[in-house]
Amino acid sequence: MLKIYMAGPLSTGTYTDVTRNVRNAIDHADSIMLMGGAPYLPHLTHFWNLFHPHSWEEWMALDHHYLLTCDAVFRIAGESKGADLEVSWAKAAGMPVYYKMEEVLHAIRHPKLTKVMPEQTPPIPEIVPT
Repeated sequence: MLKIYMAGPLSTGTYTDVTRNVRNAIDHADSIMLMGGAPYLPHLTHFWNLFHPHSWEEWMALDHHYLLTCDAVFRIAGESKGADLEVSWAKAAGMPVYYKMEEVLHAIRHPKLTKVMPEQTPPIPEIVPT
């Protein structure tokens, strides 16, 4: 099963915007799960952060760790410094980045054609706060 990290807008805007971003990410992740993929959804840490707040840098460090355990990244449309950073991490690690659901479906159906293994794990880049 292809593990796909979901990178997309989360913390930009008002609380209503954040809620919409979480819902949008959940909808995309559910679609990928129904296709047969195994999405990892960092947006769910939004709920964790409500009870135990952490800095953006701490969340991004955790996201970096989990991103490197996945096979690919799906970039959800929308402005996001964090998601752009996650895409750069994926590319540095030699991971495929998908921008359309059709690309994800193809990767799930043909995993041997899409999985790229880096020679070594890249160093953790510096995380710049928003």
